Amino acid sequence: MGITLDDWQVDVLSDWLAVGASGKWLHIRNGLSCPRQNGKTALLESRINFGTLFRGEKILYTAHDYSTVTQLFDRVQHFFGEKKDDPECKYPELNARVSAVRRAAGKEAIFFKNGAGIYFSTRTKSSRRGFTVDVVVVDEAQELTDTQLKAIMATASSAPLKNPQFIFTGTPPGPETSGDVFAHIRDGALSGEENDVSWNEWSVESVGNIRDEKRWYDTNPSLGIRLDIDVIRAEVSTMNDVSFAQERLGYWLPKYQFTAVIDGKEWEKCATGDPVKDGKVTYAVKFSADGATVSLAVALKPKKGPIHVEIIENRSMSGGISWLADWLVERKSKAATIVVDGLNASLALVEMLRDGGVKGKGAITVPKSGDVVAAASMFLNAIREGEVTHFNQPALNDSALMSEKRLIGSSGGWSFGSKRVDSTLIEAVALAYWSANTTKRNPQRKQVLV
Repeated sequence: MGITLDDWQVDVLSDWLAVGASGKWLHIRNGLSCPRQNGKTALLESRINFGTLFRGEKILYTAHDYSTVTQLFDRVQHFFGEKKDDPECKYPELNARVSAVRRAAGKEAIFFKNGAGIYFSTRTKSSRRGFTVDVVVVDEAQELTDTQLKAIMATASSAPLKNPQFIFTGTPPGPETSGDVFAHIRDGALSGEENDVSWNEWSVESVGNIRDEKRWYDTNPSLGIRLDIDVIRAEVSTMNDVSFAQERLGYWLPKYQFTAVIDGKEWEKCATGDPVKDGKVTYAVKFSADGATVSLAVALKPKKGPIHVEIIENRSMSGGISWLADWLVERKSKAATIVVDGLNASLALVEMLRDGGVKGKGAITVPKSGDVVAAASMFLNAIREGEVTHFNQPALNDSALMSEKRLIGSSGGWSFGSKRVDSTLIEAVALAYWSANTTKRNPQRKQVLV
């Protein structure tokens, strides 16, 4: 198939394919942490090709970014063809084994006459639920979250061949990555307490001298083979020391320490079972950065006293956003403003609201990064000063107390973020609180909460 593996790739593949006395995989979970451009994709191609051709496995390949998914799909099509009976296929003997190729965006897959199949997918909290596979390949594993892992693990819980395997490949997580699953697997492997895990890693223990080229060779197993040293020489001149150490030397940042933003006792003091009934109403919608969830919040500002906030809904994005637009359009006459924040689907929601008659200056607010920063700071101060009330909702409590600072920009600005829970809930109520304080619109003098 034209794939020539380096010695280090053969060693890694030998760990992945090792079998025990029972004939089943010796390592159910396999991790690979290696600087980019060293040939990780060739390893994944080899594992996928072997599983489909010689074992009849159903394999799910997942990545954080859709561009990464389509890139591997294109590479696998290079071997097996773009369709059944593809006259242009480079390897007709391999194409002869193909029963179908599905090319629809987001549903890419290749099926084989021996019952094997390769599915390609990005990750969400409900990713690929509803069918089973034998092997799950998690690329860009540093971005994998616990919620996504639950959905992925479920796909192989009843593996058709009764011999499941999971392969996690990536680079050391940075402060901006959304998941900590990869680090957790690494911790278990290095502890020596989990026998079903293989872990291969090329790394340094400290940032050290990033211009020491010997360290480059120590941590980049394909340097001088498929990776050109001039590429690294260009990188070292453009990155800061820590970034270069992470990206090119495989450096893992010191173990992550959780630091809560909101004090639990202060948050508890703001809880109420008897919120205000009348006042100016604002709604806020927050989409998660990975496009997996959305939260809808409301704030009610009375003439006197603290502003009250609540979460109205927190849902998976798998059901679309029509329900959200319909709900808000139905209440458009009550809202002083509707805040819509988040790159994923925000523009689509704004258009749906406008089509539904939510019009007028300030009726819809799309916050800038400075507004998001202001909202977080204003809301945190309100909690400390007892100038806000909430309904003691369990999901909102978790989001509030398990969120920490997510840096925005380079000037020290921040909002709420979390690697443990869905932070869109606390972000949404903060935006609702901020908008209730700052909007000049008030379509009615007397309003009701919902």
